[in-house]
Amino acid sequence: MKKHRDKARKKVLGSIHFIHPLSKEARSSSRFTQFNPITYERETKELLQQVSDFELVEMFNREALCYAWGCARAIYIHQLGQEFRRRGIDISEITNKSGGFNFGEENLSILDGKKVVRVGHGYYWDEYKYDHDNGIEFLPVKPESCASISEWRLRCESAGLIFPEELVKACAELEEKLGLIWLDSFYYLRQHYFVEFSLPNRLEVRPGWARLCEKNSLARASAGDRDDRSSKC
Repeated sequence: MKKHRDKARKKVLGSIHFIHPLSKEARSSSRFTQFNPITYERETKELLQQVSDFELVEMFNREALCYAWGCARAIYIHQLGQEFRRRGIDISEITNKSGGFNFGEENLSILDGKKVVRVGHGYYWDEYKYDHDNGIEFLPVKPESCASISEWRLRCESAGLIFPEELVKACAELEEKLGLIWLDSFYYLRQHYFVEFSLPNRLEVRPGWARLCEKNSLARASAGDRDDRSSKC
């Protein structure tokens, strides 16, 4: 009986080989090449440094809708936050008191200059529906060739383009509330990813553009209050 117990014990001990994932053996073993925390962290850091600010926000949006968790995701999210901070991008709207990200569809965001602005599901355009790299150069009627958005709209419609009423309203409000002039109002929307040209013949305006007016109006009001207080002092 003792002989059989010894044989069973030897079999069990010999069949299980524990390898720490950070050990030299793990790094050199082909069995552990699928995921290595050390190399994965370095590769993730290098990858994030190569993308644009816009793409960085899209990476966060993908994570905001993901509910899985694991070692690889923890490393990825940590490096994502580090890259935002390295670039000096304000992520206060999507982080909590401990500095970690807030997730969920209510935290879907867009990039506004050097600030990540939370817009939620209702105002977010899926990255696959928005082609950030599309070119205004493909427009058959250039906005620069017109003295006003009204003239541009008429010429676009004559050329068979679908022109959204929201674009006229958006440019008019930006010009009124932010003191912009035509053509700056159009390119202000374009700069903040709120307008695109979908080939072959459709101009589109993403919902939520009114936030640009609200945010800038609040900022100007706050600046005015500070000026008033400083003058009284």
